[in-house]
Amino acid sequence: MVIKVVSVALVWGMGLVSAFSAPAAYTNVAYGTDPAQVMDIYLPPGKASDTALVLIHGGGFVSGDKQDLTLISQYLAGMGYTVANINYRLTTATTNRYPTAVNDVQAATQWFQNNEATYNVKTTQIAAFGTSAGAYLALTLGISGTVQAVVDFYGPTNFADHAFLADSLNGTSNAVIMSTYFGFTFTQAPLRYVQASPISNLTMFMPPTIIFQGTADTTIPYGQSVNLNTTLAGLGVSSQLNLEPGAPHGFLTAAGYNPVPVLLQVRAFLSTILP
Repeated sequence: MVIKVVSVALVWGMGLVSAFSAPAAYTNVAYGTDPAQVMDIYLPPGKASDTALVLIHGGGFVSGDKQDLTLISQYLAGMGYTVANINYRLTTATTNRYPTAVNDVQAATQWFQNNEATYNVKTTQIAAFGTSAGAYLALTLGISGTVQAVVDFYGPTNFADHAFLADSLNGTSNAVIMSTYFGFTFTQAPLRYVQASPISNLTMFMPPTIIFQGTADTTIPYGQSVNLNTTLAGLGVSSQLNLEPGAPHGFLTAAGYNPVPVLLQVRAFLSTILP
């Protein structure tokens, strides 16, 4: 188990924006029949890394779009990765409840693997990279054995945690968001909340995982990331926790934030465990 406390300036450094060449991109490539089942694929300008990345946006399962991670996708492709930045069906009051999003990210990753000849993807080395709800979905890919590494930016790991349910996302309580996602409140179906939580499903076969979270996160208690790291270490799984002092939820894509240093940490981690 490795725990790092990092501090990254919330400013753009000189030259960082243009540090990598612009990647080639294929936009809105369908992996299913629903209009939401599309992805943007970014190809590195030079030789592709042996590791490809599936990027999964956040938004509490009810909002968000792959465009939220466009800049991150471009940076990662510039670092040499083939990147699939995916959309998935969002939950509404009456449709696409759990496990629709889980099924979609599985289908998208499988499609990505099946089309390796077209996009120069190394199917034996795919890492799932998610933010917030997308990080939860990335963890489900790791638990299912679909990917070989997980990059978790402030993802929820325990839906039955009362501290989590008491927090909120953009002014809407997590309890309300999760009742929409599951179709039941926690009181009505506590076992559903427990069973769907990554922390309840971790095994020694979980792939290596790197975790990032801000200590000022008021949407996901950062103790969940600490507990995830500790549990993985206890199972003998390679894990690394990076706490960002004073950073809020969603810092990776926040206006004015320079993501390059943490993305370089991601690359260093992946190059070590997926050489």
